[in-house]
Amino acid sequence: MRVPAGDAHTCLPDATWPLIKHVLPSTKLILKTVRRSISRADSRDPNFSMAKTFVGGYGLDRRLNNPRALFRQRDGAYLVQLQLFTDVGIDYHYVAYLAATGHVIDNLPRAKVPVVDDIDRSTNKLAIKVFAQLFPGAQRIHMKAVSELIKVGQRSRFIEPIVPPIVLPTTRSTPATFDDLFVELYHDKYISLTELNEIVPILD
Repeated sequence: MRVPAGDAHTCLPDATWPLIKHVLPSTKLILKTVRRSISRADSRDPNFSMAKTFVGGYGLDRRLNNPRALFRQRDGAYLVQLQLFTDVGIDYHYVAYLAATGHVIDNLPRAKVPVVDDIDRSTNKLAIKVFAQLFPGAQRIHMKAVSELIKVGQRSRFIEPIVPPIVLPTTRSTPATFDDLFVELYHDKYISLTELNEIVPILD
């Protein structure tokens, strides 16, 4: 397990690196290369699209919309975006979650690495307390987005969401719903995938 040490501006590449090392354990990729590749010339924080491009992927993963659902995964390497509410405002931070071992990896130097156990998986309130251990100064923490890194050949990518398939009216066993309409609008390219994800729950 690789645990990087960095700062608030390097949290995205620092969270991406241990995921890559977990999914592709034989890779010689070093943290400095990831930081250099997932960075901005204007010194602003990098965004998720840059990480997605670096790992050779496209799109997002299936949505896990709460911490309890994330921690109940027993396999996989996940990039987790957190929204932190503090005295000075709202901040966004990325951490890594290795589901097989339950480790939550942050880049704060000399920070402990929380390990998720079955009690943490029982409720969202207890699950979010795992993240709270890393940010004692935060008044409130929300889990905003989760992306799974998967192996594709000798590369990796963040997987796309699972979009419900369209069932033609003549073959439906139940009447069409409003969700079916929005899925059809997506397939007909009238709305984007982002808009669809905001309207229709992603199916596991």
